[in-house]
Amino acid sequence: MNPNSKTKIVVLSRKEDTTRRLSISRQMASLGLSCEFYDAITPNQLSSDISNTAHTPGERCCFLGHYGIIKTFSASSTDDSLIVLEDDAALSPEFKELIPHLSAALERSDILILGYSKVPPELRHAIQRFRPVKPLYPLDRAHQVSRPYAQWKCGTVAYAVSKSGAEKYTRALEGADIVADDWQFIERQGISVHHVKPLCALENYEILGSNLEADRKNHIVRPLWLRHIAGLARSALLIFK
Repeated sequence: MNPNSKTKIVVLSRKEDTTRRLSISRQMASLGLSCEFYDAITPNQLSSDISNTAHTPGERCCFLGHYGIIKTFSASSTDDSLIVLEDDAALSPEFKELIPHLSAALERSDILILGYSKVPPELRHAIQRFRPVKPLYPLDRAHQVSRPYAQWKCGTVAYAVSKSGAEKYTRALEGADIVADDWQFIERQGISVHHVKPLCALENYEILGSNLEADRKNHIVRPLWLRHIAGLARSALLIFK
C-alpha cells in the first residue's frame, strides 16, 4: 500500500439528473470522500454516423461516457488510479476502506470491478456464488481480487482502473462499437479485468430506476433455484481453469 498514491473518483451522470447526483453526493459526504461529475452524453447529442450502431442510443451514450472518463484519466499526470462510479451506485460502508489498497492491486490488474448492476442488496454476497469467482490475491483483510469463471455483462456501476490499464483501454477501444460492460471483449484486447469479492457497490435500480433498461426492456430475473444450479455448474468448471 502506497500512502502517497492518489486515487480520483469520477461519477458518470447526466447533467439534468439532479436526484441521482444528490444521492451519490450524500453517500460520498457520509464516507468523507469527494468526487467530480462527468457529464454523460445524451442520445440527442449523438451524431448520425455514431448513432447508426447495433446498440440502443442509451447504450452508445453509456459507452462513450465511460470511454471519455478513462481517456481523460489516461492523459492525466496527477492521479495514479481511477474509480469510476455511475450516479445510481449504492456504496457499502467498507467502500472507503478499500481505496488505500487499490493502487497496489492495480499494479497486478488493469481493471477491478467493485460492483454489479441489477443485483438486489440481499444477494450482494450470493451473486458471486451464482456467478462464481476464483480468488487470486488479497486486497485487504476482508476482500479478495478474483477471476470469474467467465466475463459477463455485470454492469459498470463501480470499477477501478490503473494508469496503464487506462492507456490500454483508450488505445484498444477507440471507435469501438460495444456496450460499456462488454468485459469479455475488453479482456480480449489484452486488458486484465478482475472482480473484487465481496462486492462493495451495487446499482440502486429499485429506487432510482435504470436509464438503460427503459431503453433495452430486456432485463430478466431468473428463479433463485435455477441460479443456484447454474452457479454450481459454473463453480465446477472454474476448478479446471
